[in-house]
Amino acid sequence: MTTSGPAFARVLVATDFALDGDRAVRRAAFLPLADKALIVVTHVLPGDLAPAVATVVAGAATTRLDGAAAKLRRMLEDLGRQDVSVRTRLARGRAATEIARAAQANGAQLVAVGRGDHPLIGRLGSTAQRVAQQSRVPVLLVRRPSTEPYRRIVVGMDTSADALVAAQLAARLASASRCQLVAVHAFDDPRGDLTPSLSSRVARAQWKKFTPTLATIAKDIRRALKAAAPDRTWAVSLRPGDPRQQLLAAAERRRADLIVVGTRSARGLSRIVLGSVTEAVLRNASCDVLVSPRRRWVI
Repeated sequence: MTTSGPAFARVLVATDFALDGDRAVRRAAFLPLADKALIVVTHVLPGDLAPAVATVVAGAATTRLDGAAAKLRRMLEDLGRQDVSVRTRLARGRAATEIARAAQANGAQLVAVGRGDHPLIGRLGSTAQRVAQQSRVPVLLVRRPSTEPYRRIVVGMDTSADALVAAQLAARLASASRCQLVAVHAFDDPRGDLTPSLSSRVARAQWKKFTPTLATIAKDIRRALKAAAPDRTWAVSLRPGDPRQQLLAAAERRRADLIVVGTRSARGLSRIVLGSVTEAVLRNASCDVLVSPRRRWVI
């Protein structure tokens, strides 16, 4: 498997034993994994179970967790990755908190969780979104079944530090040599405020005046992409309009199997605030989504 950038040495996969969790487990097998990498498969039990009930539930959960790990080992063996270790971890408490804690305890460089098919999966309170908010490492929210590495990755891009880290991470996940990387940047249309009564000549003049600025934006983005992933070839798409709509539309046009978006840090808070673009992508994207926090992941 050809990789771009360092492969992942430690990955945490959270499963709820439902279809969503199974998809996260399967995706882990197709990630760009380092030699002798470690994958930890975790499940979180409710923290308010009565002692007698907790014992029974924990036993059943351990059995199912071992089954999920065994399935992942078989997949890795089929892919010729017998060097990768798979371990399990059973925890109790609030799911998102325990998943974030497990990621830190195991030195995970990536967390994979099932995203689900519910149209309101991006709503406040979903476990997947809470994990993305609390994790200090990138969180991969898996929605689609996995049969191969990612082939088409779309990244929301500007020249900010957040976007640069997101681009680096996208290149890192582009393990397949034929993987397409597309950077999408949305901008305010200078003609957007023109009233219908103004002539098309005025609109064209406004656009012509804006063209040098747009060229500079494109140049800056290409320079940032080259710095983020010098060994990768990027397609750059600059579109006027709402960044949420343009990013989702680009993913549909390109038939993307992954969208990478950044977050912003919340000053004074011990969590990440998901911006409006990230919220919209989580809620509406039909493919997998990777949320990249500002802080660099551990390599």
